[in-house]
Parts: sequence; C-alpha cells; structure tokens
Amino acid sequence: MDTQLWDIFDVFFKDALDTSSTYTTLTNSKLHYPIDVKETTSGIQFDVAIVGAEKKDVIIETENDILRIIYPNNENKDSTEKYLYKGITRKSFNFNWKLGGKFDVAQTVAAMDKGLLTIKIPYTKNATKKRVEIV
Repeated sequence: MDTQLWDIFDVFFKDALDTSSTYTTLTNSKLHYPIDVKETTSGIQFDVAIVGAEKKDVIIETENDILRIIYPNNENKDSTEKYLYKGITRKSFNFNWKLGGKFDVAQTVAAMDKGLLTIKIPYTKNATKKRVEIV
C-alpha cells in the first residue's frame, strides 16, 4: 500500500485513540493568524506573516517532533491612539505543532523577508532538539 496513505491512516487512528495529546493535526487546526502550511516534495513548509517584526523578535525551537514558533509582541497596549479600523494582525503568538516522525526537525531552516517568515523542514526518520536561527 502507498506509504502516504499509511501515514494518513496512522495519524487518523493515533488522533482518534490518543486522548492525552494536547496537539491537533494541521488539517483540524483553526488558526486565527495568517499562516500557510504546505507539504512539498522535500518536506513541509510554514509561511507566517508577521507584520512589523524583526527576525531577532521571533523564536523558533524544535524538540523531537515538535516545532514551536513564538512571537512575544510587546507593543504599547496603553496607547492613546484610537483606531477607526484595525485590520492588521500584530498580536503575539506561541504556536506548537507535533509533526510526527516523518520530518527531521533538526534540519529545520528559517528565513524572513519583508514580514514573511518561511520555515522548511525536510523528510526523515531521525529527530533531535535544536534552536533555529533566522537568516
């Protein structure tokens, strides 16, 4: 049987039977932040729009099969400015995804260009912990 089909089958039953996990699958996630996640021929890619952020402000961590993206936006909440309309998301976030054993999070690379953070994680079976620097 096709390995992709087995992966989907395994994830379905793991999620259905594992009630202790606090993680949800990407397809079941309801994100209220501008994020695109796609699987490519070489692995998985996350594109995160972070308006006004510098790469030094974003923390990316990997551990085993978990990817963590943190942006602690400390903008002045006590501002006296009154918005007539506020449509640009500038809020803090702390996202965690359990990716499973088919991605090598130790080989994670990240880049930031014009407010778009791109994180790429290749396929593999081995995983370790590492802090990812944005280039």
